Amino acid sequence: MRGRTGWPLVLIAVASLLPGPVAAQASDFDRFRLDTGCAVDFFVHALDVDGFKMEAGVQAETETAGRSRLRAARIYDPKAPDILSVAVGGAKIGGEVHYVFKMELAKRFHDRRTGTSGTAVTWADVANGRFEELRMMLDRFLDEYLRVNECGQ
Repeated sequence: MRGRTGWPLVLIAVASLLPGPVAAQASDFDRFRLDTGCAVDFFVHALDVDGFKMEAGVQAETETAGRSRLRAARIYDPKAPDILSVAVGGAKIGGEVHYVFKMELAKRFHDRRTGTSGTAVTWADVANGRFEELRMMLDRFLDEYLRVNECGQ
């Protein structure tokens, strides 16, 4: 029976040197971060729809609506590498302007293995109608972005 009492101590010592599954999962997650530091820039441009010319007031209102909502969510940063862009188009129908909004989140990436860098659209939405559609689209974006990135938690 001699010598058997030392085996449990040896097994404990060896097991303590091995990486556990919790540590491996944490480091894998750290390498594949979903978040962007919870920072997004905002850009507005005209969408060419049948010669539609975006009025300066519409562009300013779109920029104000977007930046205001991003600031309220505490993710607006004009220096952020990721950009939420909105293309605005429209047409007059019966004397009333109906808008088309195309929103995309472009995230920058760098693949260390291949050395490839660029941007990829990771979220997109299109809506048409009145200006209220833009506000609802911004809210949908914020709901999904904040849920996935766990900003502020």
